[in-house]
Amino acid sequence: MVGSSLYAAFLDLEGRPVLLVGGGAVAARKAHMLLESGADVTVISPEVNNAMGELERTGAISRKERPYRSGDLAGNWLVIAATDDKELNQKVFRDAEEAEIFCNVVDCPSLCSFQVPATVQRGHLQLAISTRGSSPLLARKLREQLEDTYGPEYAPFLQGLRELRDAVQETYPLDEDVRRAALQKFMNSDVPALILDKKDRDAFKKGLKEWMKENLG
Repeated sequence: MVGSSLYAAFLDLEGRPVLLVGGGAVAARKAHMLLESGADVTVISPEVNNAMGELERTGAISRKERPYRSGDLAGNWLVIAATDDKELNQKVFRDAEEAEIFCNVVDCPSLCSFQVPATVQRGHLQLAISTRGSSPLLARKLREQLEDTYGPEYAPFLQGLRELRDAVQETYPLDEDVRRAALQKFMNSDVPALILDKKDRDAFKKGLKEWMKENLG
């Protein structure tokens, strides 16, 4: 239903087969995004641009050098169609619906069973924005605002929080309340400001180690 809310989710594509139909600039961008997510990407297109060709030459993607055919979806986890052929895009979507495979046709929300949001990536921190296709320009503006608010310093910050969380779980494996209190105590300390405000990675790493030694034994 057009009026219903989308179900927000982050997909784990590590090692999963994904089909990409198209060989132009948009398809190449989608290929890079999929590869960054660890997907096993197969591209179907009679021709590809230089960027896609380089991915094929290096073995980053597999390619079928021919037009899309019904049946190509078999064995794939999802499909993205990035072509300027409306009839082909519609065919891919119909085939995906019949095969019960998630499909995204670029820049055509009505031919999508999932949508790709505008994202901000800072290490393990990932922020996603969707307007359900109503305004990609607004999504881009909001993404730029988030990029300014959540800068590169959040990548090492999240890495430190992962290290802290693992240490807390090892120290207090049976007491969830104590673990939560320990993590909250750290967040209320002066250590996060070393990276978030002062942008000092070395000081943050040192402060994190000292805090864990003092509070976790």
